[in-house]
Amino acid sequence: MRARERRRRQDFCQKTARQLAHSNAVVVLEKLPAKNMTRRAKPAPDPNNPGRYLPNGAAAKSGLNKAILSKGWYRFEQALNSASRYTGTIVVKVPAAFTSQRCSACGNVDPKSRESQAVFRLHLMLKPGRARGCQRRQKYIGRRACGHRL
Repeated sequence: MRARERRRRQDFCQKTARQLAHSNAVVVLEKLPAKNMTRRAKPAPDPNNPGRYLPNGAAAKSGLNKAILSKGWYRFEQALNSASRYTGTIVVKVPAAFTSQRCSACGNVDPKSRESQAVFRLHLMLKPGRARGCQRRQKYIGRRACGHRL
């Protein structure tokens, strides 16, 4: 069963990477620290009972770790790098910090702009009238990293 999942994941990564490499000149990925994101939950000692531990959500964290690791982010990155060698596509990795909160038009970082994971509304804009394109932060950072003039 796991072998079938692995093959499906690998097939998806290769097909998607090939499609992205053939249809784009520059592909921008977030630099996600999967190793840090999948650390185990640290035990919390019980102050009232020495030698015992409080519930710390380790089972939930374990499930989250499995979900993160099963996505195959590194495998996708490898497939994309491999496909990009043949097409001349540039693959850029940008830091993930604040990419979901930063406006690409004015560069303002505001945590209130991200209402939920799916909704971005610019709360405070430094340069009024430039709200168009505020959700394209990764592309902006990637183009800047490649040396494109903005």
